[in-house]
Parts: sequence; structure tokens; C-alpha cells
Amino acid sequence: MRNGLYAAGLAALITGAVVFAQSTAPAPSVPPIPPINVAPNPYTTVRDYFKLPEGRSWGSTSAVEIDKDGRSIWVGERCGENSCLDTTTGRMSSLPSMLKFDASGKLVKSFGAGMLIFPHGIHVDRDGAGARRA
Repeated sequence: MRNGLYAAGLAALITGAVVFAQSTAPAPSVPPIPPINVAPNPYTTVRDYFKLPEGRSWGSTSAVEIDKDGRSIWVGERCGENSCLDTTTGRMSSLPSMLKFDASGKLVKSFGAGMLIFPHGIHVDRDGAGARRA
């Protein structure tokens, strides 16, 4: 550690750079300021708009993207949980993790069953060929 400090000081002396050290003084005590949100919310929550197949529930929704058509929505979802891998058994879920819904919320396409452990992103390409990244 001392050699590293000497090297940094020597480099600063040779190059003319300024070196700063972290202060050991305690940080000043500042009372927390609660967030203020007085702006009106122009949005309305619509519960259960997207219809999942019977018996399937939402897990961690990690990605949302509008399709090329401007009306359909792709969703990256983690198989009803926070991961598509069951760590107790080591088995992948048989549920698809990439879901496409039409403008009415109906599931029209899906893929990714047994392929993605922890989907975290999605992109629809300019050709509208579907989800390309997970």
C-alpha cells in the first residue's frame, strides 16, 4: 500500500498532476428530505390487462418493448418467478419467457421455453422479426 502511495506521489510530481486523498473526517449529518410528488398522475392502472394462459402467473417482468407494428407489446418475463431455473432441482422451466401481446392484451406469440434462465432485456429489430435479445 505504501509503495502504491509513493508511486502515485512520484507520478504526480513528475507529470504535474494534482493528487487528492480521501478525507478521514466524518461526513456531515444532513437530515433526510422526503421526496415531494405533487404533480398529477395522468396514467390509470389497468389490472389484468395482459391475459396469461390459464394457470400461469406473472413473475419478474424484466423487459418491455413495443413491436414494429406500434401496437403489439413484447414482454420478457421470468417464468412466473424471478428465474426460469429451479435451483433446487437444477431444471429449466417449460414456460416461455418471451411473450408477445396484441393491442387488446391477448397473448399471440411466445418463445424461450427452456432457453433463458434470467431474461433481462429485449429488442425488436427494424424488420419486425421479433424479440432478438434476452
